[in-house]
Amino acid sequence: MSGYKIPITRIDQVLQTWEQEARFTGLSQTVVGQNLPDKLTRKSGPVRNWRAFRKFLLRTRPETDFDKSRFFYSDTLNEHMSPEDYDALALFGWTQSSRKVFHLNREVSSIFRGTSLHTLSWSEVLWPFDSFAITLEEPLLIDDNFSCDCIVVCRLEFEDDGWFTLISAYGPPKASFQMIPEAKFRAIAKSIRKKRLSKAGRTLLATIRRYKTRAPTRLHFGATDNTRVVESADWLSNRKLSSGVDLDEKRLEAIRCSQGVFRIVASLCQYLASLQPKSRHATAVKSAKVETIDPKAITTGADITVVRNRFRLTQAEWDALEGKASASGGEVAPHWRRAHWRRPRGKGNDPTAEKTVWVKPTLVRRDRLPEVGLPGGSIIDVEGPKKREGVE
Repeated sequence: MSGYKIPITRIDQVLQTWEQEARFTGLSQTVVGQNLPDKLTRKSGPVRNWRAFRKFLLRTRPETDFDKSRFFYSDTLNEHMSPEDYDALALFGWTQSSRKVFHLNREVSSIFRGTSLHTLSWSEVLWPFDSFAITLEEPLLIDDNFSCDCIVVCRLEFEDDGWFTLISAYGPPKASFQMIPEAKFRAIAKSIRKKRLSKAGRTLLATIRRYKTRAPTRLHFGATDNTRVVESADWLSNRKLSSGVDLDEKRLEAIRCSQGVFRIVASLCQYLASLQPKSRHATAVKSAKVETIDPKAITTGADITVVRNRFRLTQAEWDALEGKASASGGEVAPHWRRAHWRRPRGKGNDPTAEKTVWVKPTLVRRDRLPEVGLPGGSIIDVEGPKKREGVE
């Protein structure tokens, strides 16, 4: 069961890291605040209540409200929150809503990543729960420095702005995961009690440098329901604001990084909605078979479903899906059209109809394909199954 253990324990690692960072923040405030007024260094929020957060999550029920005053660094929900606040919100949403985990094998994640979603908006996504987690058998490479094997989705509703979707992508640490030893915290606290603040500060910095690569990597994305699931990075790169200034480069980079994650999230939702009840392509895993860190882990008792592929694809279709077909010029040259989701037959013009029909990659103008030539197609930065003729 090692394929399940690593991604699921990633959620527990996020909580452990949150607790650890809150403790370090408290120690740092104490060291820096020795010569400042008490009201500027008063411990509050996560610094004061980090021990209570795990118990709060384990006891969370659907009717439980999130306690921002105890577990948030920020005063309000906004786009300028700290990464730790996003982590807390994602963990709370998951434990409150469902504790559901969908595990995707390599085939399914390849199909989802290679499917076009440019006509789908977030308001059309058929959410199975307000919050759920996705684990990947094969990590998704987002950029040269980050890959994720766990995604936590959290839906939030605001009175003025409507629904907002927080999508948190977590990946393996740059080094093997390791918590800071308790003895290290006690040593720093002892130096503070003895007023050896310089020594405490040096130990703090050395510990942070040593263990910062031991924590899970993370990226947080957000989207509102009135936007499309996947924006075209190429199109946005050429777009100018009315003032003639290019779009913010950080936003462009966020869009590029989010593409694979967004495709997996939205395609999974549409795929689950297209399955019949009790389908063999989405089967539950008995919790007894799932290993967890300890009885106090928040993933103990998680509801895990393994999602399998139900589409039969030829080798040529797999090649097109994974971007292996070579490109060819000309508007009318043979080329592969991306896989995509559409409405059921006869309801194409009905804006209320749900997009639950998956259309395979399609070879356009097959008649113009040379005998020894390959069709062109969009480049998709994924790697997937090899030699799967007629896979289901």
